Amino acid sequence: MKQDIIQSLTSFLTDVSIHYQKKDNIIHFPFYIEGKINEGATFIHVSEESYIVETGLPIEVHPEAFDLLTEFFIKINEKSEYGYFQLNEETHLISYIIKVNVHNTSLPRKVIEHSLLLPIEIYGAYGFANAIYYLLSNILTVDEALDFVVESKVYEKLDE
Repeated sequence: MKQDIIQSLTSFLTDVSIHYQKKDNIIHFPFYIEGKINEGATFIHVSEESYIVETGLPIEVHPEAFDLLTEFFIKINEKSEYGYFQLNEETHLISYIIKVNVHNTSLPRKVIEHSLLLPIEIYGAYGFANAIYYLLSNILTVDEALDFVVESKVYEKLDE
């Protein structure tokens, strides 16, 4: 089953011209978005009946900003149906995580597309990367960063 999942994921990435690297059960590809923070990386961890998509931004987060980001992520995660944000305190990587359970069924292309591309859209087109940048730069408060994201209609996309 694991090899079928890997095959489905890599076929999709090839079809949409995303250049990836694969090592064992991990698939990795970089992505680029417009805005203050303009690059990140996606890691796909494949197991027997599921895969986890971890889409991250390599931002240096100083410990004094952890509380701000935690508050922001808690409020955003309450609205998110498909995934969640997390801050790794060791690596300082901000990630959006989606887990897809496969359970002996075929993996529809729409599910793959949604799980791999939605996190990139959230960071770029829906303004999360800029909101995070402005929050960390003390340009916006947590509530203003939430308003910034709400104005981009991200909640509607997350609830689809």
